Amino acid sequence: MVVTARALFSLAQQGYQVVLATHSLFMLRELEILQMQKKAAVPARYIGLSLNEEDVRVEQSDDIADIQTLVLLDAELHQTDRYMALSAEVGK
Repeated sequence: MVVTARALFSLAQQGYQVVLATHSLFMLRELEILQMQKKAAVPARYIGLSLNEEDVRVEQSDDIADIQTLVLLDAELHQTDRYMALSAEVGK
């Protein structure tokens, strides 16, 4: 994932428009680390989609901290819960 993040960031630095859909907090952080490390930062736009009872909520910002609903955090936590439950079963 680190190599993929570097490749995507390099393409963005060269002027290519890169669109990435992810539920990976790791990937998001890798891209943020690259953004902080490089002096020639690239513009970023974050879009969050979340489903409520009636429709889909769309949030957009240049700063990930402005996105109120981060589905990727929910996905990471759900995966951890599933892993822990299976680990407990296997360990019995």
